[in-house]
Amino acid sequence: MSTLSETHATFAKALDLPLDTPSEKIAEQFNTVVAKLDHEKVERAMKSTFDSKEFKDFIEAEIRELAKHTLDVKKRFETIRNDLDLFDGKKYKKKDGSDVETLKPGWEALYNTYLSLVKSSTDEARELKALCDEYVEMIVPMAKDKGSSLDDLIKYAEDYRDRTQVHGTKAQWYATEFEKLRLGVEAYPNKIDLAIGDAEAGLDEQIKVVKKKISDVELKIAEQNAFISRCELTEKAAGGAAIGSVILGNVFPVLAPLAGLVLLGSLLSIAGAEIAMAIKKAQLNTSLSELSSLKRDLFNLECKQKELAALKSKLQGSKGDIQFIAQKIGALANFWHAVFSDAELVLKKLKLAKTNASEFTVRQALGTRMAGDIYISMSDVLGLYAGQLNELNPEKK
Repeated sequence: MSTLSETHATFAKALDLPLDTPSEKIAEQFNTVVAKLDHEKVERAMKSTFDSKEFKDFIEAEIRELAKHTLDVKKRFETIRNDLDLFDGKKYKKKDGSDVETLKPGWEALYNTYLSLVKSSTDEARELKALCDEYVEMIVPMAKDKGSSLDDLIKYAEDYRDRTQVHGTKAQWYATEFEKLRLGVEAYPNKIDLAIGDAEAGLDEQIKVVKKKISDVELKIAEQNAFISRCELTEKAAGGAAIGSVILGNVFPVLAPLAGLVLLGSLLSIAGAEIAMAIKKAQLNTSLSELSSLKRDLFNLECKQKELAALKSKLQGSKGDIQFIAQKIGALANFWHAVFSDAELVLKKLKLAKTNASEFTVRQALGTRMAGDIYISMSDVLGLYAGQLNELNPEKK
């Protein structure tokens, strides 16, 4: 069975247009070509198409497919949203130290737009279906009833045309909004890649800085250990621990109140090797504590780096889901563009009510020959759309 994307491709090929030509451009080119054809033959062909079982089966299958995928799209939106929430929760930094842009809010906005458009377009489909039914139930009988007033028919048709124009504009708006949403979804992988790249560069820089600090502290520790070793040798040369204890017990307490004013050189010369060694050992303990803290920081950063690599793999793997979402939203855009195009066809017929055409021409134009058949078909299609999407409304699940 054909799909909407295949139908899009078929029209593009038939009109010698690139396969990636936007739907509105295809429709514009199609209308240009049709305008040059024999209108009688075109209308007969379209009436035959609308009446065919194959056409109705095709449309029904397409609408069911559109509706069926609303739940699938919702689930994929939410899965990606949860992964982006994990990414944002890590609070990654850029290389310059600023925060990496959060990803969940933008994706959440796209998701909420999708839910809103599905819901409101379902409501619009119901209203437009009622308008289609009104045409078939009111205007067509009036057009066929030669006993009815032509002025009444024209007045009713003009009022109806104005209301059709309003809903046609809404249909065009939905086509545009779904297309804008599709483009927003399609662009999101680039945004994800940029954020991941910033996070990777930031982690690399942080790890580089911590490793440099570790290297500096390790060098400081080596110097402190060397100093302590020299002090131990000096202490032995000065008579060992006994001399040191005398100095510590008798000399240092006297000097303690003045310690803040004594230069390091004087302290060493008076207090001896053991005091110098005690100071260095205190500094060494501080350095060892700092080294331990830096190594923990490095370990945590390397863990974040591994977590980021796993998240990166997961998010890059979700690009297929993002493309799927974009395609299904594109199908909704195509649907509403088709509704708009059909409404435009009928408006052309309704405009005859304001011309100086003969009564026969006006009644024929407003009857079942073309406009009525389009509305019958549109009513069926919109009824299916509203029914199917209401049944599978993503906000209900």
